[in-house]
Amino acid sequence: MNKSIYTFFITNISIICLVLFNACCKEKPPVPIYLNDIYQCYYSATWDSLKVKNAVIGEWNWEYISCELGGNNSQFKGLSIEFKPNMDLNIKQNGKIIQTSTWHITKGSDDLHYEIYAIPTVDQMYGSFLICNDIIEYNLSYVDGCDNYFRKK
Repeated sequence: MNKSIYTFFITNISIICLVLFNACCKEKPPVPIYLNDIYQCYYSATWDSLKVKNAVIGEWNWEYISCELGGNNSQFKGLSIEFKPNMDLNIKQNGKIIQTSTWHITKGSDDLHYEIYAIPTVDQMYGSFLICNDIIEYNLSYVDGCDNYFRKK
């Protein structure tokens, strides 16, 4: 084999390997709180619908998505949800209202959980509702969906 062809071949294979290695091995940003920690925090409190309502009133910035089948960690950047005391809900993108809904709290499938529903629905609010201090997680990974994390503004 000609030395220049050999060098060309080795160089290109090396570049391809480096690109593939970097693409598949990028470290995901850390989740705002690990699932075990948010469960432990959530269960350490005694919740009722009034406590849930009072805890969520305010504006929450979307921070992170974690999906079983992968997800784009910046796809909802700039999204926020504002829970109002009168049960109105504003969905904002970069500070501008893009949707209004109403929200309500229902008892979950067991005595420990509450769920928050919006009408019309908000895609990032599907799943089990967990709250810990200034973080809300909508957990849908238990059915191979995505978990969305919000942080209180």
